[in-house]
Amino acid sequence: MKTGSMRPLQQQGTALLSAKRARRRMRREVSAPAVSDRSQGTWLKLAAAALVTLGGLLLHFLGDVSHRVYLQTLRLDAGLFPQTVDALVINGYFTLMGRFSVGLDSLKTNLWFIVPAIVALWLYAFLVRELVEYLDRSLSKKEWRPLGNAALRRLVQAGMIILAVSAAIPLFLYAALALLKPPAALGITAGRDAALRDTAMFLGGCKQPSIAAGCVELRKGEECLARGFVVSSTTSHIAIFDVRQQRAVAFERAGTTLHGDARSDLPESPDARSEADARSTVCAGRGT
Repeated sequence: MKTGSMRPLQQQGTALLSAKRARRRMRREVSAPAVSDRSQGTWLKLAAAALVTLGGLLLHFLGDVSHRVYLQTLRLDAGLFPQTVDALVINGYFTLMGRFSVGLDSLKTNLWFIVPAIVALWLYAFLVRELVEYLDRSLSKKEWRPLGNAALRRLVQAGMIILAVSAAIPLFLYAALALLKPPAALGITAGRDAALRDTAMFLGGCKQPSIAAGCVELRKGEECLARGFVVSSTTSHIAIFDVRQQRAVAFERAGTTLHGDARSDLPESPDARSEADARSTVCAGRGT
């Protein structure tokens, strides 16, 4: 009797435990997607923050390298013309945009070579895959087992591991170089190309209609220090491509004043034009 009376109680307890376990399982299943969504959102935010940080560092690096190479190509001391962080980032943005434009132009120019190269690579990949599948089928039919000895198999495996580790070091260095070299190369190329392009434009002098408005005169009192185009400037120094000397020259800004070239945009009045010519006579000379 006692045993028979205990069985219903045991069954009720078992049912209660099963119900509790079922409820816990349901709660876990309901809460699991929410936790997964939160973790996924967190990872997306971290990835976005990392991309923004790396992008800002890349633009800053490109701007700094291109600015320094630009000044060095013009034979100027880059240390005299430090730029703010904002200026370097902006310069890096335009540097990157200019390099992209050059890359697109290069693709358009070499399109006749790129398309056949893509087709050749496609055929090469197809042939390699077919060859691998053919060898796999041939060897499986013959049951090729060159390493039947277990000790020899372990020896070969150990050698392959050592070779893989040894090859990983130079491969890592080459991969790091492949990641680090392009930004520096982009900055150097952009800075040098910009300096050569501006030099060719400045050598034409202040009478060119396309750049005449940018021609200035740097004076110290009544003395004309330089006449030409501003290359770079800070609160302490200014660099001007002097059209008279046909080169870039750096000056201290203390006691100097910068004037727009009066002859680059002459007024219509004959009297005012004569007065402007008289003011600019002090800066006249070769290359104007």
